[in-house]
Amino acid sequence: MSTNRLGFGQFFGPADRRRAIPGFVLADRRPDATLIVGPHTHEEAHFVVVLGGAYLSSARGAPSVCGPSTVIFNPPGTTHRDRFAGDRNRIGGRFFAVTVGAEPMARASSLGLGRDGPRVVRSAAASATASRLIEECRRWNGGSALVAEGLCLALLGHLDEREDDRGSGRAPRWLLRVRDFLAASGPFPGLGRLAAEAGVHPISLTRAFRRQFGAPPTEYHRNLRLAEAERQLRTTDRPLAAIALAAGFADQSHFTRAFRRRFGRPPGAYRRDLPNEP
Repeated sequence: MSTNRLGFGQFFGPADRRRAIPGFVLADRRPDATLIVGPHTHEEAHFVVVLGGAYLSSARGAPSVCGPSTVIFNPPGTTHRDRFAGDRNRIGGRFFAVTVGAEPMARASSLGLGRDGPRVVRSAAASATASRLIEECRRWNGGSALVAEGLCLALLGHLDEREDDRGSGRAPRWLLRVRDFLAASGPFPGLGRLAAEAGVHPISLTRAFRRQFGAPPTEYHRNLRLAEAERQLRTTDRPLAAIALAAGFADQSHFTRAFRRRFGRPPGAYRRDLPNEP
């Protein structure tokens, strides 16, 4: 019996938002209530993060009904009939899909990741990374593509759940050099360059950096820039536009959105609300 073949970034159901970055496609999706989903094949690897509804999956380790926050990985060429439960009148649910292109999947496979078939990724760290990626997709701005790339590589790294169970331990010297380089650098140099200079795989870099410092290098670097901007708001009278430029943001509107996400208020209001010195 023939099955439908879905290409890069394709799923059944509409996408409420869709972001394409090099090597990945991210999308908030809903099931199509007009379709009865039969067996189908995904040509590319992908993650499914259940956001709502009753999702039924044939992946290894999946419960009878997958509830919200379940993270499922399907390798390239997966044929299944995963779907949301219900009929045409009652079906409902939401999911977030991360399609993994051939190049990043090949890199993951070279580390032995994703070779054991469709499965549920059970670590709490994987769920946390997925949540941050979903938030980034929904609040997209000028720096989101870089941050999302790092989070996608971190999600691939979570396929080795043994790494998530280990303590961070003492950071190796190469990792401390990467951290110090990010602290001293201006624009983000790119994950490929960082990994090459450290002499490690980009996924290995992202995984080790996240475990040691709490975020992938891309997100860590943005937080450094925002922390410096916050310091300047407190200690200088520089115009907001100059602070945004010095912190590496493309324009003031991008800076304002990122700052508000980090500190809860736009930079102008944040400065006005600072306590007056005696």
